[in-house]
Amino acid sequence: MKNDLLENLNKPQKKVVTSTDGPLLVVAGPGSGKTRTITHRIAYLIENNHCSSENIIAMTFTNKAAEEMKNRLSFLIKPNKQNKINASTFHSFCAKTLRIYGNHIKINSNFTIYDDLDQLALIKQIAKELEIDPKKFPPKAFVSNISAAKSKLQTYEYIAANTENYFDELFSRIYKKYTLKLSQLNSLDFDDLLIKTCTLLEETSILKDKFSQQYKYIMVDEFQDTNLVQYKIAKLLSSYNRNLCVVGDPDQSIYSWRNADIQNIIKFQKDFPDAKKISLSENYRSSSIILSAAKNLIEVNTLRIKNELWTKNNSGDPIILKEGFNQDDEAKFVINEIKKLLAKNTPLNQIAIMYRTNAQSRAIENACLKYGVPYQIIGGLKFYRRQEIKDITSYLRVINNPNDDISLLRIINIPPKGIGNKTIDRIKRIAELTNTSIYSALELLISDNKQIELELNNISKTQKKSFKEILDKFSKLRSELDNLNLLEIIDLTLELFSYEKYIKNTLDNPEEKWENLKEFKISAQEFTTENTNASLNEFLENISLVSDVDSMEEKISKITLITLHQSKGLEYNTVFIIGLEEGLLPHSRSLDNTEQIEEERRLFYVGMTRAKRNLFLTRSFKHGLWGETRINIPSRFLKEIPRKYIDNNIKSKEHNTPSQIKLQPHINKVENTIKFKVGDKIIHPKFGEGIIVSLTPAQEDVQATIAFSNNTGIKSLLLSLSKIKKSTK
Repeated sequence: MKNDLLENLNKPQKKVVTSTDGPLLVVAGPGSGKTRTITHRIAYLIENNHCSSENIIAMTFTNKAAEEMKNRLSFLIKPNKQNKINASTFHSFCAKTLRIYGNHIKINSNFTIYDDLDQLALIKQIAKELEIDPKKFPPKAFVSNISAAKSKLQTYEYIAANTENYFDELFSRIYKKYTLKLSQLNSLDFDDLLIKTCTLLEETSILKDKFSQQYKYIMVDEFQDTNLVQYKIAKLLSSYNRNLCVVGDPDQSIYSWRNADIQNIIKFQKDFPDAKKISLSENYRSSSIILSAAKNLIEVNTLRIKNELWTKNNSGDPIILKEGFNQDDEAKFVINEIKKLLAKNTPLNQIAIMYRTNAQSRAIENACLKYGVPYQIIGGLKFYRRQEIKDITSYLRVINNPNDDISLLRIINIPPKGIGNKTIDRIKRIAELTNTSIYSALELLISDNKQIELELNNISKTQKKSFKEILDKFSKLRSELDNLNLLEIIDLTLELFSYEKYIKNTLDNPEEKWENLKEFKISAQEFTTENTNASLNEFLENISLVSDVDSMEEKISKITLITLHQSKGLEYNTVFIIGLEEGLLPHSRSLDNTEQIEEERRLFYVGMTRAKRNLFLTRSFKHGLWGETRINIPSRFLKEIPRKYIDNNIKSKEHNTPSQIKLQPHINKVENTIKFKVGDKIIHPKFGEGIIVSLTPAQEDVQATIAFSNNTGIKSLLLSLSKIKKSTK
């Protein structure tokens, strides 16, 4: 078996597999056989008696990647040694750990996991209680700031002690109340899963010793996408044996907006100075032209670990570069080329169209519908976010955790029971005054507590009856948890709350919504089959941790529409990357920040290296962007691809475009004006002092919107012509 596991591996891959002791850093370029190498290393450790499968844990970033790893290992490891393969996402590992051991840090095992929609709902509720204007201070900003703070292990106390402005002060108040509310509601958000596990391991030495001794080998995939907390967890788990293997590629670090820290690779080398470093440089995926073009692009970046990628693959076809007149023309070209590929028997599921932002899919979707090309869109409305699915999930979450206010408030008037917003606000007030959950407030309400009734201003008997009926139904369902299986609980829930009748009599597209609920029941049935004696708690945890990419269907005969961020880890015979314009890729938010420009370049690099055989790069001469139609300049990244790899002379009678993209070097006025950024104080020779409030690409220039301090007001000026200077005041 030892020799079998090393067969057909290249020299660096063999070195990774057989490096069994001590810390190990693997720099794995795109298409370098990373997953194959990791799985063979795990199998090698087990088959050569270094340890059993229970002593290894592999951390991935999607459930899909974890399942793929398990499937591959099932073929590599002898059946008698396949006890339990610990491959999971960080969040799944942490959720399961807290279910079992969370009581050590006062976490109840039936906690609810809040997704971003639940978070947003709770933040909106808190902002309303604190009388914070959502128009001036958008709740989404608080959600992202909370996540950023948690990823750096910054508590609300830390934020409160380091406020610099009014927003910081509001944020610290929101953050504090959000933290206390989550605890009160017996709920954790995704960041909490990581933080609480880290706290558990740090504060409970018995558990840290137990885990670090149990897991003799720890492997972390996509290490460049880890944040500070994830890295700390990995270090804590490896504290006893020090056999920590991290696999990553700084050139594919594209999740700083999720608080991923590219510096973790540097930190790893400092924390483990004795670590071996092995580079996987041979690419098995892409043609040599695609790989060489991508390599030239990424070498422009300065923040990277050098990895000399190469391939034995054929040169392949040149990269096709196309300019459409507008987005619709660009989309028409893409569909036309797809039809040519189909005529050559290219499978639909081997074609992907990638873009920087979800909004860019509109023109492509319209073209697919118009010309009859079947497609699946990744990043649209997730199955578990659909109205009817969110409703039934909320019912189940309240059964599991009565303190889950967000779920209860969602379905308290579904189906309609005459419970209006004013009544709900009164109940929230009772919960706040009594420092309890909404569920407990309802229990107080129906108990004929005179003080409560006074506060509620004599709530109607009809409403009180409705609340009693709701609580009775939940009580019955909770009492049946030990008697009924998961599917029976779902059926009983739908029956008690008359949800089928509600769908058919009240909602649009009732047949589609009921079919979605049937699909939900199938997923519950499958989960029960795969997990014997599965609890409601476990099922809810499972669906909370499902990502878009996890649920995508790769075998169906459809092209894939997907954002560049979501394309990580995937591969296709043919890839179209659309919208290659300044302001889109790179995104407008990155134009005045060198580090962000480098991340945008890495994002483009990731997209390019998803392609095996054919790569199409497209843009439009005119583009609708943020509600305006304007002429946009080509992305600066196009100039960083050597012309020898590109064919930009593709002809099509169906497309009437002003010109093909010219790649000859030219002066880019955007780069000449990049010294200015939003918020800069400036001086204009005519209008005087002002502040830059926005910067927008405009042809081969940048349009600055400036608020002047005198009676001049707001002016829009082209930076190359404006003769403005930064103020030294």
